[in-house]
Amino acid sequence: MSSPIQQLEQRIRNWADQEAAIRLVLVVGSQARDTDPPADQWSDLDLVLFCTDFAPYLADQSWLHQFGTLWVCVPEEGHDSELFAVYAGGHKADLYFMALDDLPAFRYDRRYRVLIDKDELADQLSPPQSAPPRADPPAQESFEATVNAFWYQAMQMAKFIRRRDLWRVKAHDHLLKKHLLAMIEWHARAVQGPDLDMWYGGRFMREWVDPGTWAELHQTFGAFGAAESWRALQASMELFRRIATETADRLALVYPAQVEAHLSGWVRAMYEGDDAEG
Repeated sequence: MSSPIQQLEQRIRNWADQEAAIRLVLVVGSQARDTDPPADQWSDLDLVLFCTDFAPYLADQSWLHQFGTLWVCVPEEGHDSELFAVYAGGHKADLYFMALDDLPAFRYDRRYRVLIDKDELADQLSPPQSAPPRADPPAQESFEATVNAFWYQAMQMAKFIRRRDLWRVKAHDHLLKKHLLAMIEWHARAVQGPDLDMWYGGRFMREWVDPGTWAELHQTFGAFGAAESWRALQASMELFRRIATETADRLALVYPAQVEAHLSGWVRAMYEGDDAEG
């Protein structure tokens, strides 16, 4: 018996097969994988739809209702041609529309499978890959920019903790964690080799990050209050400092230690002058 997500895929396939503007549909993401790791019960259905004209599908989204009981549909932030449609039971379809003219430039780093191909267009695509291409190590400029941005965000967080502007603390923690993630990825490849199979956005991190980093990460997120925010910030700073200096040593990069000394010292002074209540 097919799963709800497989039934959703079949309904969308039947519809797209009758739509003249839709010429090629690819399944990407977890539903295109058999292993490494396979889709689970919470996995979405990710589709790329190449069309001669997709504007009508975005202007009038009533067509989404024919695939099941639609709970909500929202566009991807910053990508008006991508829709997230959630159906009863929490089953989500990610529908990414692309112009047919963009097909030659399309690249996908991992496995995909062809759902519909009305014109044998899939022959123009690069073969599906089991892993992303080898990643180059960061250049000194990129490495230094990430270090500088991390310590700047740490300073901003300390300022907002002292002000008890706790919502803004969390907003800047999100930015700080983006730089921390970039360094975690560079560090993992510096330690384990440039061919390390790493996933986008920290996904499956426990499978590819070293055990020490994984253990330290558990201390880098805190609750809303000032005391917890200080603790999480200090843990984030300690982890970043360690992996950034180790990455610099392994890749023969220069770690901007003076930047860290100035900003981390300022953060420390802000913390030591705070009673961490409220």
